[in-house]
Amino acid sequence: MASEDLAADLGAERGKDGLELAYARQRFIVECRAAGVVAVDCPYTWSDAAGVERDTIWARRLGYTAKSLVDPAHAAIVNRVLTPSKDELYQAGRIVAAFEAARTQGFGRVELDGSLLEVPTYSNAKRLIARGEALRAIDREA
Repeated sequence: MASEDLAADLGAERGKDGLELAYARQRFIVECRAAGVVAVDCPYTWSDAAGVERDTIWARRLGYTAKSLVDPAHAAIVNRVLTPSKDELYQAGRIVAAFEAARTQGFGRVELDGSLLEVPTYSNAKRLIARGEALRAIDREA
């Protein structure tokens, strides 16, 4: 998604919080998922590390797993944020195990740590684990 071009076409004022592009970024991820293609989030076009981290965390919450860059210094930050951590993978494994155990008992959901887990949460946990495994495989090949 070309953030600067879109903002210019809209006559929008750019800000570090990206508010002017919030709708477009949200719609873009939905459209890409519907089309079955990887959605690549727009770059953060300021130099501050804290800002690119905040922006990438927000992109991840929206569902992005890829982000374009204009500053090579941002690569390590973006990779860290978009790569599932050991704690996240552990929690995803707990979700998968709890949900699968509930299913074997004939239940369609289970409570874990105060949250009711159903198919969407289970599916997201499985995707997170798969993404973590794929990224580890790439690291092993490198």
